[in-house]
Amino acid sequence: MSEERREKVAGEQGPVRGAARQLEQERLLESERAARAETEKARQEARAILESMSDAFFALDQERRFVYVNRQAKRFWDKRREELLGKNIWEVFPQAVGTESYQVIERAANEGVSNDFEMAFPVLEDNVVAGRIYPSAEGLSVYFQDISEHKRAEETLKKSEEFVCQLLRNFPNGSVNVFDRDLRYLLAEGRGLEEVGLSPDMLVGKTLHELFPKESVDLVMPYYQRAFAGEAVELELPLAGQVYSIHAAPLHEEDDQVRTIIAVAQNVTERKQAEEERDRLHAREIEARTQREERRRIARDLHDIVLQDLSGALQSLRLTHLQSRGRQPTLDFEEELEALRRAVAGLRSAIHDLRHERGRPFVEAVESLVELNRQATPERQIRLFVGEGFPKELAGEVGVQLLRVLQEALTNARRHSGAKNVEVTVAVEGSDLVAEVSDDGQGFEREATSGMGLSSMQERAAIVGGRLKIESEVGQGTRVRLRAPVPQKG
Repeated sequence: MSEERREKVAGEQGPVRGAARQLEQERLLESERAARAETEKARQEARAILESMSDAFFALDQERRFVYVNRQAKRFWDKRREELLGKNIWEVFPQAVGTESYQVIERAANEGVSNDFEMAFPVLEDNVVAGRIYPSAEGLSVYFQDISEHKRAEETLKKSEEFVCQLLRNFPNGSVNVFDRDLRYLLAEGRGLEEVGLSPDMLVGKTLHELFPKESVDLVMPYYQRAFAGEAVELELPLAGQVYSIHAAPLHEEDDQVRTIIAVAQNVTERKQAEEERDRLHAREIEARTQREERRRIARDLHDIVLQDLSGALQSLRLTHLQSRGRQPTLDFEEELEALRRAVAGLRSAIHDLRHERGRPFVEAVESLVELNRQATPERQIRLFVGEGFPKELAGEVGVQLLRVLQEALTNARRHSGAKNVEVTVAVEGSDLVAEVSDDGQGFEREATSGMGLSSMQERAAIVGGRLKIESEVGQGTRVRLRAPVPQKG
């Protein structure tokens, strides 16, 4: 090719090469922009992750200057980012220089070794943090959490160990338990756990709701809530055929806050059974004593009233018989006949007292009792009122004791009141049975009531868990009123 031709070709290729170089440069710039955008995107995503973390996070450069602080760390230190970024950590927290936190961070930076830590940190007073430090060529990355609450709970449990030991000495067959506000077992110790097949490993870390029937938890909840409110409480809990006595109290911490409670549980089933047996024996003793008193009273009545009347009538009849021998009787027998009538009525009353009407339905027994008292004192009007819905029969001891109180009250009215009118009422009021005897007699002063059987009536009321009320005023009559729970069937 001639020199002229080569120059012509070269002249034509120059612009092509320039365009190719320019295109290559543009591609490189676009690639760099894409890489920077990708890097920025990754950085933004990493920042978003760090900002959303529950852990606090910060990064330092080689000069210990803050290059990043996430939201949790900023909030934890109660500082704005502009107060931290670009500042040396020891200039921001000069009080930390020389402390454990200073040594941990400097050691990690100098040795270049990652490590876990748990320490007091240059933060608000009494805070403890735990986390991990990651050294790199750029500096340090630090993650941490505030574990102050956890450490305080551990300290509380540690301080309570001696207290728990003392409680276990006082309650050798019981259990001592510590709960947080979620009713989660933080501690469970004592032989009482072994007796029901439980162990600390089975309880600690779990809540009452996870372990026990809902009805049992619902029973203790109000008491434990009162304990968290600062009150010492006591309750009895039936569980799986046993009865447990539980004493719960708050565990106050140094800031006087109640974050945990302690509950001492003791199996009192045997004690409760012994108490119930003692109560039964006591009720039997009262029953036997009142029966003896009734027998003595009946014997006294038969001797002092019935026997005297019969003896007098007998002597009068004997005298009449002697005087009337050989001639027509001239004496009036009305007085003798009246004495005999009194004797018969008295004997009927005494027989009724001895029978107690135990085998008859309650309302019929009351009607019979009222009728006998009418016959004994025909000059007195005795009325009976049976309330609507009153049961004809009363199960168990309640009917017997109510009838005897009515009997005692009617006897007092008959002998001591001088009343013209007596009213007997039996009714149901709410969940209570009511038995009442009222009269319009002379009344009495409460100080002068010996011999009227009031103590016996009080004891009868106690046997059926009732309340006896006696109202009387001189010249205004008397009212005896007994309220007792309606007996449960079954």
